[in-house]
Amino acid sequence: MSTLYLLRHFPTDWNAEKRVQGRTDIPLSAQSLKVLSEIELSSGWRQYRWLSSPLTRARQTAAGLGITDVEVMELLQEMHWGEFEGMVLSVIEQQIELQRIEPPTGLHFRPPSGESPAEVCTRLQSFLSTLSAEDTVAVTHKGVIRAAISIATSWDMEAPYNQSHHPDLKNAIDWSLPLKFERQSGSRLRLLKTNVREWCQVN
Repeated sequence: MSTLYLLRHFPTDWNAEKRVQGRTDIPLSAQSLKVLSEIELSSGWRQYRWLSSPLTRARQTAAGLGITDVEVMELLQEMHWGEFEGMVLSVIEQQIELQRIEPPTGLHFRPPSGESPAEVCTRLQSFLSTLSAEDTVAVTHKGVIRAAISIATSWDMEAPYNQSHHPDLKNAIDWSLPLKFERQSGSRLRLLKTNVREWCQVN
């Protein structure tokens, strides 16, 4: 067994505009680059194995944290949102209704020409099976982290994730903070902690 931390990339301008990015390769915002320059990783975090999605925003996050030895892994890419990439959620909801997409939510929702959350889970399980026993940090995306939560807690993504899925969840998930998992045999995960605040400090 080993520990896996999943860290979402820092925000982009599209995040600020509430646009779905998916595989669209949007760089970090100027504000995120500034914040990253002021962060100091907590003791021990540089000793972990660091992995990253190939998308620019994830690689920039790792680099901004001062991680020079980062391995890029295709399996950590964001969910492919197909024809919906670049749209805001309210427009996507309208399109789901207009196009009569079924199911409209949950693990098996698939955007046109895109990827379903269930397929992201399968991809993530393939990633998990490649990991060695060393503790690891992966800089990735919200869709991938949601898939990890689903694998660890059997969350179906139909209802909001809350304390009923994980008894230690006292507050809503802060997507700017890492989540801590225990990687068990094969591709099994156990969620240990959300909102890991001790990972860094701001200078």
